[in-house]
Amino acid sequence: MSRSTASPTAHSRSSRTTGSCASRGSLRITSADPYTPPVIDPRYFTEEEDVRAVLSGIATARRIAGSSALAEWGIEEVSPGLTTVDEESIADYARTYFGSYCHPVGTCMMGEDEVSVVDSALRVRGLEGLRVADASVIPSIPSNNTNATVYAIAERAADLLRRS
Repeated sequence: MSRSTASPTAHSRSSRTTGSCASRGSLRITSADPYTPPVIDPRYFTEEEDVRAVLSGIATARRIAGSSALAEWGIEEVSPGLTTVDEESIADYARTYFGSYCHPVGTCMMGEDEVSVVDSALRVRGLEGLRVADASVIPSIPSNNTNATVYAIAERAADLLRRS
């Protein structure tokens, strides 16, 4: 295997994923008009546990990027930048620029109590003939991609519909 003598430039984008974020957001319906958008407040990084996980991840990424094994690549941190060293500044950066990786779950709580949106048969409480069979009934983000979990929910819904 030959190596190029040109100085390589590394570009990467970091993201944070954990199997269980402690911060919880909300989704509220503010009108009976179905065309009125809901109010969504993700409340990212409102729990200290999530901030600590990001701080740990950034510290680890910096150690790896600064290792002798990667020295020849000339890796340069673009953001938040190596001048951002104190935990408060890094946490502020994360709260400002980090977000969801587009797999929201848990907006339709499933359960058998009165506060749950859907029951264990995926029926929406108070609306006859309507079921929810998507990621919104998953109580928390699974550590895997949500795709397989949603397939399982859909298979369960299909089975429930066949039986009804």
